Amino acid sequence: QQHPQQLQQPQQQQQLQQLQPHQQLARSVTREDRFIEEHKTSERRFAFQCPLCLETGEIQDAIELDCNHKMCTDCFKRYLESKIGEAQVAEDELVCPIPGCKAEITVAQVEGATSGTHMWDKFLQFRMGLWRPRSGDGSIASCPTPGCGRFVVPAGMEVVECPVCRKEFCPKCGGLGAHPGMTCEAHEARQRASSAADQSFEEVMAQQQWKRCPVCRAPSERESGCNFMQCRSELCRKRTFWCYICGKSFPRDQHYKHFPKGPYEDECCTPEAERIHVGP
Repeated sequence: QQHPQQLQQPQQQQQLQQLQPHQQLARSVTREDRFIEEHKTSERRFAFQCPLCLETGEIQDAIELDCNHKMCTDCFKRYLESKIGEAQVAEDELVCPIPGCKAEITVAQVEGATSGTHMWDKFLQFRMGLWRPRSGDGSIASCPTPGCGRFVVPAGMEVVECPVCRKEFCPKCGGLGAHPGMTCEAHEARQRASSAADQSFEEVMAQQQWKRCPVCRAPSERESGCNFMQCRSELCRKRTFWCYICGKSFPRDQHYKHFPKGPYEDECCTPEAERIHVGP
């Protein structure tokens, strides 16, 4: 007679054999779920959202600046095209586009994004135009003759000779000839008075009520709109902000504070007696 335990063993083996396919299926599903979760985690790890266009892309396609800010390649190239197109390529102008960040965009980063294009050539041209000799080594003089270009002159010289056209001029104001005993401003005023063309332009300025930037004296016209001006001349390079009503320069944060009724109304906080005449 067989022992009851011996009778149960074949039954248990049969039950285990029946359970094996289910166990294998369960293990397979678990492995698949684990793979899917790991894949999702990997995607999250290697994906990022561009802070400029808000599109999601792969992190290996992103541009990372020295400040650790990342953006997509397309946005970075469009930003460079905008800044280079406006000649805003100085070290303190070509900076990270993230608001509040002033990290410089390096020449190598610009080259990596624009090399082989006309934008790279324009960038080099504008950067070259910004070069200045060190203090004490002289200054850059621009010959008043069209096409002659610029060259370095020693400090303290009142008259220089252009190496191309051989004309003499003042290296400070660019006026032809020397003007000893007379400031550049006085010399410029005398030249304007003696020039019929300049005189005509001054008359037009007076008739049209145009005004000049208080820093670089570039003529400015406000047809309508805001009275808080931003000078875009080569000297000011969008760094000078001034009031078209009183003619005084102000910090950028005075855009609204300086105008009691808003910058679109012809009234500012400067008393009439303190206003600067910036016309001709």
